[in-house]
Amino acid sequence: MFVKRVESDQHDRIYFNSETLRKYQMEVEKVTLQLGMLTHEVTICTNDELDAHTVGIPKRLFAELTLPEDLEFEWELKDKRFVLGPFIGMIRYYNFEKIKLRNLNFLLRWLNDYKNIKGLIYVIPICEIDIKNRFVNGYYYNPNKRKKEQWTYGTFPFPCAAFHRPFLRLGKKYKILTDIIGDTCFNKNEPGKWEFYSWMTENPLTKGFVPYTENLEQMKQIYLLLEKYPMLYLKRRYGGLGNGIYQVRKTDQGFEVIDNKQQKHSFINRVKMEEHLGNILKKHKYIVQQGVPFQFDGKNIDFRAYLQKDGTMEWKFRGCIARVASSGNITTNIRFTEKLIAGKEALMHLYGYQENTASEKIKKIEEACILCGRSIDQFGGHYGDIALDFIFDHNDNIYFLEANSGYGHKSLALLREPQLRQEIMNSPINYAKALAGFPSTSNKAYLSR
Repeated sequence: MFVKRVESDQHDRIYFNSETLRKYQMEVEKVTLQLGMLTHEVTICTNDELDAHTVGIPKRLFAELTLPEDLEFEWELKDKRFVLGPFIGMIRYYNFEKIKLRNLNFLLRWLNDYKNIKGLIYVIPICEIDIKNRFVNGYYYNPNKRKKEQWTYGTFPFPCAAFHRPFLRLGKKYKILTDIIGDTCFNKNEPGKWEFYSWMTENPLTKGFVPYTENLEQMKQIYLLLEKYPMLYLKRRYGGLGNGIYQVRKTDQGFEVIDNKQQKHSFINRVKMEEHLGNILKKHKYIVQQGVPFQFDGKNIDFRAYLQKDGTMEWKFRGCIARVASSGNITTNIRFTEKLIAGKEALMHLYGYQENTASEKIKKIEEACILCGRSIDQFGGHYGDIALDFIFDHNDNIYFLEANSGYGHKSLALLREPQLRQEIMNSPINYAKALAGFPSTSNKAYLSR
């Protein structure tokens, strides 16, 4: 369905030509018009000057809104409510000063499937949220334009669904916006490592998939846990990129601490170690976690799995990749990674499994990831796009270390798996479309009463 702004003395009407009314068995009746989160009572009327498959909306109605006439919308008429959509918000950046064309074009990777999405997809800077009128100012995507003109400034209603990549300085406006949108805004926050552990241990089905973890408040926790586990990891509760990670172990001479820069420090007693770690732990909130490293040729290995919801609104396991750390590194963040290997290939070449066995292990990993996603749904909040970092050892134990909702895609590009990467990029907007009321089963306009 296309939109045409029409001249009309009446602002409480919408128009279709006779052919469209007959085709979709529409009646001249009062309905509620819904555009994003905005609604208005209108009467369906006839206007044969309009093209087929077009709705005429008076210019006086929602005059502030930007409604492009060259974009196609999905639509639904149900229970006397005429809904055009989807209206999808991408919550990015704090203000317009932060938005350059290159920033907007960076977002195009999520929009390659637009022809199957349709509607209005727009970038919402936090400062441009008008709480009183429920409008936002931002930039909408129009694939019909030349590449340098595909992002156009406009004013839009609060979206029916929003996709967020977490960043700082969200503030009051963001909270009010997401409260109004409700549970159709997903990935609102980055899961902290302690929060993720808590969510997993709340569910008996996933409790065994996480290494023992405590919120680090006192140094004595480290000493007590070193009596139970040969190795511990100290990690910032929030943050990523391998920053601020320490590996701690007890030695015959005292204690050994290795940081993420491969610097090794030995201490003969607790006092010396506390002097070293004390100031560090005061600057950030930390967790202390049971060490469950797995190595190949003396190099640490972990996996990253991609778990997403799409138009079906169910969790889907997209695949996983193995990350082999460079020699001496305690973290497998991309900065310290020597090699990236597709998951199944890694199980065959690094773990020595035959192909059939490797496929069975991947199936087991998939099932564990889906259970993990369901625990996040039940105890953590609304997420639809996460990366799960985990260890897989020779005893088939799976240990999830953390979940990331603001993860990067560099590993996928380096791995040269274009199909996997594109599937991962397409899913969030497909999920947002379903949340906005147009699930994958309704990719065509339909009428229901």
